[in-house]
Amino acid sequence: MHIFQQSVLIISLLFLSLSTWSAPPEKQIESLVFTCYTCHGTDGESPGEIPKLKGKTPEKIEEKLLQFRQDQGDPTIMNRIAKGYTEDEIKRIAEYLGGLQ
Repeated sequence: MHIFQQSVLIISLLFLSLSTWSAPPEKQIESLVFTCYTCHGTDGESPGEIPKLKGKTPEKIEEKLLQFRQDQGDPTIMNRIAKGYTEDEIKRIAEYLGGLQ
């Protein structure tokens, strides 16, 4: 991952951690999903080698996030990101992203 992408991701995570404290639950998930858009694209059609999210089922996204959280598979930045989510947040993120058409 390029330095620019890493910087944007870190800044996004810091901003989102502050903004989700007082947000209602539905806005909290939207804020968490915003972080995904940094690399995967706002429409789920990521450029380059980053996997696309568009068209994936909520179950597949949840499964993959839980695998990342448990350090299964190839280590990526996703292993670190997924560890910051609760199981409920992972489920809700997957449902949100699984709705991308």
